[in-house]
Amino acid sequence: MKGPNRLIEDDALLAKLVADARQRGPRPEALDELLHRLPLPPAAPVSTFAALQKWIVIAGAGCALAGVAMLELRPSDPPSAARATAPSAAVAPSVRDVVPPSNEPAENAVPSTSVDDLPAAPSRSISAASSGAQPRGSLRREIELAGTARQALTKGEADRCLASVRAYEAEFPNGQFLLEAKVMRIEATAMAGDGPRARSLARSFLAKNPRSPYEERMRSLLASLEAQ
Repeated sequence: MKGPNRLIEDDALLAKLVADARQRGPRPEALDELLHRLPLPPAAPVSTFAALQKWIVIAGAGCALAGVAMLELRPSDPPSAARATAPSAAVAPSVRDVVPPSNEPAENAVPSTSVDDLPAAPSRSISAASSGAQPRGSLRREIELAGTARQALTKGEADRCLASVRAYEAEFPNGQFLLEAKVMRIEATAMAGDGPRARSLARSFLAKNPRSPYEERMRSLLASLEAQ
């Protein structure tokens, strides 16, 4: 089974550095100069110089081999780490991703509306009768006429009560107090002494308004008139 290649076999630059380190060594001239500078005793034999020169060469070679061994034993960085440290390249937008603006109208586009196409606003000069609301002045007048007729009836002034009721019915034929005005007319007629007309008006009122708030009042008055 063949093991993984060493880093020195895969990297050309590292192989060159190792080869240079192996070729490095002390030059002979440098060794001679170093030997002459060492403080050896004058009587030292020649063999001593030779041995010392040998050990210097061995030490230099050992240093070179140690450097080479450190380079060879250094683990290579995994490819993933090298890729992680490399700066990420900017992703250029693809030409296919750019969508040119379309000149065709959108399917769900909301149609624009001109101000001239809007309907005209209703005029503010609508009469109170068509809208169902009465001006404040008219309501005050209606309350005034109904109050005058009631006050006259309470005081026993039949003619004054009838005059106020006629004015009320003329100005407000569909007024809010129309039923009460009719009741006051019947009672004022009976107070004035016209029993037959009062009985006729009472029967007509009960026939047209059988469930009105004034039903018991009119039946009591009719019973009194018929008992006379």
